[in-house]
Amino acid sequence: MPSPAAASTFIAHQSIPGPFSALDDTHPSVRIASLLSATRSRMDERIRRRYPSSRFGTSPNPEQLIRRMVWNSLRTTLFDAVAPAIRRTLPRPVGTVSWYGQQEAHRVGYYDTIRRCGLVGFGALDRELLDAQAALVGATGWWWAFERVCVMAERPRELHTEPSLGRRRG
Repeated sequence: MPSPAAASTFIAHQSIPGPFSALDDTHPSVRIASLLSATRSRMDERIRRRYPSSRFGTSPNPEQLIRRMVWNSLRTTLFDAVAPAIRRTLPRPVGTVSWYGQQEAHRVGYYDTIRRCGLVGFGALDRELLDAQAALVGATGWWWAFERVCVMAERPRELHTEPSLGRRRG
């Protein structure tokens, strides 16, 4: 689809099942979320074992530098700023359906950088899932998984926003 809004309209008009319960562990989005959560937990544990928390006043370790440069900067740009703006444009009930996409770049970029720099080794399943996520983040915008179809939106080339009511301009 050309945009998240077009994908939402498509989903709504195709009678694709709408909102689901997070307790419904048979829904593809719930299964994907569980799989990704488990792999993140395993990778985080390996990172914690390799780089335990630094004491106050010590120089940052390589993991902390990557977190600042990759995770924090991409999260601020994509997850905290762009994703909420796009989400507000989605009609209900599609806006409540779990979606994935380039707004996850902060996580994918962080773990991929840790791996590519050789700072921590991840298991085969985690490497495979990270490769798949990196390919998706690089190739598509938002996407929604359903039982027999996956709806994908193009990556936005530009985003037009207006100030929110009650928000001060910087």
